[in-house]
Amino acid sequence: FSYQPPDRPSERVRGVVDCLVVGPGAAVTVVEFKTGQPRPEHEAQAAIYGAAIAAALGMEHVDVKILYP
Repeated sequence: FSYQPPDRPSERVRGVVDCLVVGPGAAVTVVEFKTGQPRPEHEAQAAIYGAAIAAALGMEHVDVKILYP
């Protein structure tokens, strides 16, 4: 995806979502797989991914889960 955060109009974020789950009632969840220990930048990245997918789908909110297998 390519996303321009509303609070940073001069920036463009590009990324690839690991997994997108569309459940019953059109509930959408972005799932990010990470290795190693949880780090603050993982949360920040996942939040941007959730916002980008919400904007792309015209939704107010998309759930985001980070999995450390």
